[in-house]
Amino acid sequence: MKKASKILGIALLSLTAMLFIQALQPVSLGQSMPGMSKKGPMADWSSIEGPVEIGWKLLIDIDYEPKYFEEVEMELYAPIFSEAVKAMDRKEVLIKGYVIPLDAKGELYALSANPYASCFFCGQASPASVISLQLKNKGDRYKTDDLKRFRGVLVLNYDDPNQFCYILKEAR
Repeated sequence: MKKASKILGIALLSLTAMLFIQALQPVSLGQSMPGMSKKGPMADWSSIEGPVEIGWKLLIDIDYEPKYFEEVEMELYAPIFSEAVKAMDRKEVLIKGYVIPLDAKGELYALSANPYASCFFCGQASPASVISLQLKNKGDRYKTDDLKRFRGVLVLNYDDPNQFCYILKEAR
């Protein structure tokens, strides 16, 4: 019995270590998504009907420039979106990622390319690897690191320093 308990303990420790290491790896979604050509992201999304499945690789490919925001009375880095990303503004999209609750009540959520342990908040990723979720059904509740696929309207955030670079409206 003691030997079986020891083997079980080692197996659980190995599984825990494996899951921890896996959690630290960034999600690489979008490797073969619609809108990607062999040369990179396409800027013309007009030929695609219905929601477009997008990946994080495309979304995190942005630059930043300093910009003064009156609302917070300070200079912050504002995103400069690529032409391919600009073409997706206000389009219905599908994206898969890790849910990150932003408040204790469970009313505000973000979707991250990475699990909580290695998300943007912890310094392990780009600010563009997190999307503000505006849920269609306000009663929906999610747990930290729920891996979910959401559908909604992608909005690029140029001006609001209190939001992420991307907002997914009517997310479901």
